[in-house]
Amino acid sequence: MKIFELRTASKKRGDALAYLFYYERSGHFAMEIPEESDEWELPMYIASFFRKGELTLGHEVCKKWLAERVLPSERQDIREILTGIRKEEYHVYDLLTACEGRCIQDDYYLKEVREKDLPLEIRNRQEMRLEDITPLSKQRLLAFFHNGDVKICSLESVVGEKEEFRSLWSDRMLYRSADVQPGGYGIRFGDSLSIGAGELYNKGELLPLSVRDFKDFAGGNLVSTSEAAGILGCSRQYVDELVRKERLHPVKTLAKDRLFLRQEVFSRVKQ
Repeated sequence: MKIFELRTASKKRGDALAYLFYYERSGHFAMEIPEESDEWELPMYIASFFRKGELTLGHEVCKKWLAERVLPSERQDIREILTGIRKEEYHVYDLLTACEGRCIQDDYYLKEVREKDLPLEIRNRQEMRLEDITPLSKQRLLAFFHNGDVKICSLESVVGEKEEFRSLWSDRMLYRSADVQPGGYGIRFGDSLSIGAGELYNKGELLPLSVRDFKDFAGGNLVSTSEAAGILGCSRQYVDELVRKERLHPVKTLAKDRLFLRQEVFSRVKQ
């Protein structure tokens, strides 16, 4: 992970206006804006989100802003420019760092800093990033955060009446596709729907459990088809038959295996 302070040449001293994060493995960006930032000092596009109370900006927002600060890939002399900065392929990050994020239209620039140099407010906010997400029934989300908190979030309370999210109630596969965005800044459904980690954290209900509790449960209570066959003293084929007859219910079906609740398998032994 690379971290940059967003600064302006007209403000010689003082705190950074915002912090830009770059995740090298995924190629994703994110931005954190301090609460005390002045919207009139922020770039206009970034300020539009700050005014709405959005302090954590995900990849799509950052990508749109950064696209205005680097040369486009379709520029005729882009190959010569890449050669000049000793790069063979076009990457926004390479062009961004080559010119310190500067643009002729304004005096903003980026300064690389270390994680330990981040202010306490931003470090605390980083702890509220998502570690994992599990879609539950009735459009509820089980969210695991970096600080160890586990929260259950009603999708309706998070997205309200936003029309673009209505499909999550009718399209089961889309809802089940919920995945954590790179860096843990939110979740996404498919390619177009996303929810910020801060929204989930602020509107979720804290559960008196930890990630370790769920890992212990999964490790101690889930069994594979082979393990189920061993418990029942039967073949894998017979386990498959029990599933077909709905006498055994897998909690997850994989390409070549199934996972069952151990207690349900043992209950078959007693019958």
